[in-house]
Amino acid sequence: MKNLTTILLVVWTLIMAWLLLSPGSPDIDQYYFPGIDKLAHFSLFLGWSGLMTLRGLYGSMNIRWILLVVFCVSLILGAGTELLQGMIPNRSKDLNDFFADVLGAVCGLILAFAAKKILPAR
Repeated sequence: MKNLTTILLVVWTLIMAWLLLSPGSPDIDQYYFPGIDKLAHFSLFLGWSGLMTLRGLYGSMNIRWILLVVFCVSLILGAGTELLQGMIPNRSKDLNDFFADVLGAVCGLILAFAAKKILPAR
């Protein structure tokens, strides 16, 4: 399970980077609904932090260390991608996107701990 979570985490991280750092569409809300970007940020960080947490739980890391590392890296990734989005065409840095990132990361942590209870031990 450790190898599977590692592979999924790498793939998720690459997809997340591509989605967050590609030039945007100037009228995306017109095609979907207002706030779709917040849902996307929440979902991307929920998945990333969930996989990162599971990776740690299947490794030999202590639970407090997992929580600290995943939360801090999520904060850095969220802030970093928002700052970079301010420099990308048809993107903007938005504090509410950062809040969606953090909320998604926290929910991902919680879901990963819950999922670990029902997933195979190794």
